[in-house]
Amino acid sequence: MKVKKEGKGAAVTLTIKNSGKLAGQEAIQIYVTDDKASVERPQQELKAFKKFF
Repeated sequence: MKVKKEGKGAAVTLTIKNSGKLAGQEAIQIYVTDDKASVERPQQELKAFKKFF
């Protein structure tokens, strides 16, 4: 996995591979945290997800 800062955001690049004999599916989830928030935030927040079939 690679994470590259882009302005106020980030670009995440990763490779997934089906190593089994059957077709599969996967859900990739990206979680973020804000250590410098001015208000209390959860330890981890789901920022994005994508399903692969």
